[in-house]
Amino acid sequence: MIGAAIALLALWQPAAAPAAGEPAFGCGHVHTAEAQRNPYGPNDGPPPIAIGDSTMLLPIPDLTRVGFDVNAKGCRGFKQAVWVARDMRNRGVLPKLILINSYGNGGVNEDLIKFALKVIGPKRTLVLVTAYNADTGEPPAPDTEVFVRAAKDHPDQIKLLDWVNYSLPHHKVEPAPGAWFLPDLFHPNFTGAHAYANFLAQVLPGGAPTETNEDGEGSGGTPWWPFALGGVAVIAAALSPDEMRRRFPASSTRLVFVVDDHGRLCGAVDPGETNPADGADAQKTVGELVTKPVSFLLPGENLRTALDRFSEAAQETLPIIDNLEDRRVIGYLSEAYALRRYALELERHRGGRQDDAGIFSPPASAASPAARQTQNR
Repeated sequence: MIGAAIALLALWQPAAAPAAGEPAFGCGHVHTAEAQRNPYGPNDGPPPIAIGDSTMLLPIPDLTRVGFDVNAKGCRGFKQAVWVARDMRNRGVLPKLILINSYGNGGVNEDLIKFALKVIGPKRTLVLVTAYNADTGEPPAPDTEVFVRAAKDHPDQIKLLDWVNYSLPHHKVEPAPGAWFLPDLFHPNFTGAHAYANFLAQVLPGGAPTETNEDGEGSGGTPWWPFALGGVAVIAAALSPDEMRRRFPASSTRLVFVVDDHGRLCGAVDPGETNPADGADAQKTVGELVTKPVSFLLPGENLRTALDRFSEAAQETLPIIDNLEDRRVIGYLSEAYALRRYALELERHRGGRQDDAGIFSPPASAASPAARQTQNR
């Protein structure tokens, strides 16, 4: 369902920022999400699990839409993906279908295939997905032939999905027509993420679901990221303004989120608006520079809520917190990015129909009212 979750766009503040809409894929954070539906029904075990590397990050919303639980992590290798499955097996929650797209980092060999089959056991199905070369973007990644042989040697237990062959006609970047990839030619873009999930859904009962919500409105693709990548500009309220300016020069970011001793969001400061020359803040803390509460977003809030919040707060950037109790900053969303994604989704919708009703899902009934009531806490 389009707009079902807000984008947790937590990008590092690099010297050379990514292009608009292009994510910064980090290696240190595990991103998980639950399937929006169980393709096996309520009485046949948990939904299938998709375990992957950074290829799987942007498609997370679409993967949950078609019926996968997801566990993705940048730079993850095949062995590490099997470890995830082993941990799930040991906890008694490993489903009957395990999909792995995670060999572009470090490759794969026959011993690792045997390890994977041993971990999942003889009654489960292993789905392997081909990938592009993570270093060059060229097709296919090294060791792809290991996957091909494994599928031939274990036809009853291993299924091979050749994403590379399927996506090759679209292996190009925007603004080229029909482009499915980001400039590195390894990670899918938003359109590619949608196609990726639908392609993987062929191993599920009934394939990908019809792309309509309860009101008959089209889903329109993947406009938001329900996960956080990397880190955001956050500083402790007790530190000095000089330390803030050292960590976050005015040229590096326009907004630094301030947290208290318990890591709870308590405000925001623009480093460019502080003046070290007059010495007025020499005896102050960063927390004392916060003049008003900062508005925020919650996971699960939709596009309508986000755009309304930007308008109400008169902020160009909104932090995203994990929940109303802990208020831990896990990402941010910029107004420019939200509007850009809206424009792209509007164009997508109008290509197939004459209105844009499906772009705005109803405001999240559980999260949004509570968030609205606590914006000034």
